Amino acid sequence: MSTPAAVEVIWLPRSTHARAEPRLRVQPSGSSVGPQAEEAPVEYILAVCGGPRCGCTTIHLTSPAADGVEPQPRSLPLGVWLDLITKSLIPGSDSKADAAFQRLDGMMRTQLTDADRQALREWFFAEKLELICTTPIEAIDIEGLPDARSGLMIGFVDVFPCGLDFNFTFQGERWAVDDQFCVQPGCSCSETSLTFLKLVDRAGVPATKIQDAPSLRYNHVTRKTADLSNRAADGPSPSDLLDAVKAAFPELNERLRLRQLMLQALYARQELDRNMSRIGALAGAGILGPKIGRNDPCPCGSGLKFKKCCLNRPMTAPESRQG
Repeated sequence: MSTPAAVEVIWLPRSTHARAEPRLRVQPSGSSVGPQAEEAPVEYILAVCGGPRCGCTTIHLTSPAADGVEPQPRSLPLGVWLDLITKSLIPGSDSKADAAFQRLDGMMRTQLTDADRQALREWFFAEKLELICTTPIEAIDIEGLPDARSGLMIGFVDVFPCGLDFNFTFQGERWAVDDQFCVQPGCSCSETSLTFLKLVDRAGVPATKIQDAPSLRYNHVTRKTADLSNRAADGPSPSDLLDAVKAAFPELNERLRLRQLMLQALYARQELDRNMSRIGALAGAGILGPKIGRNDPCPCGSGLKFKKCCLNRPMTAPESRQG
């Protein structure tokens, strides 16, 4: 008797975390007798990639250890990645696109339900958001940050593509918030530009495009707002949507403040790197001149040691203007 292939998502509670941990259980097809005898199901541990700024939507599939011994599935691969958009597999560095890979890929495309995929997507973005918020600032890559030298606000998702947060429900529709901040180091402003993005309408149909999205300028310290959008007459007002966000996230103001500080810290690191590169270039070109030791002859030609002469001499006004 043949056993049909099946892909099932199971959720295990975690004692140290409020969010359950998903596992992917795969039952290969087969028969109870003969060369195609039924195989034992394979249970995969799932993990997101470790890059806070990575915008991929893939989940790593690895096989869990049982009693200290790594199980060896006979016909299903290890170390592959599942694309949550297409439900297709991507080979990992420790796997290859062979017959076993093709077999599992076909099972994922046909057996993974849309409901399970949506649940995995929600878990994935929650895990990525936690990764973003818990990674030390100095460990986050600053290469390729959006250019902020013109003074424009920078969106949190422009820096962290998987950092879309503040999902909420309004009148039976699902919404999210795109938050943008001033990232100039040292700026004390506390204004945030909030754009409200409809994800799913009342009928459960996902939104396919964003047009005339409601938006406003919000000060997360003074709580003052200013409408920025040309919204449709029959659409919700930005202020009503903001009230819905505040109801869903009572700590909204503090979270906005922390997200702005994160971005400002990254851009401060970027500016420091730029300044250090300039200093290194000037030193390499000999423009800054060699470093003068305290006991070296003073460059003014007095014949005294530098520490006894010009080291602590106040600069004149022309010298100060020349740097």
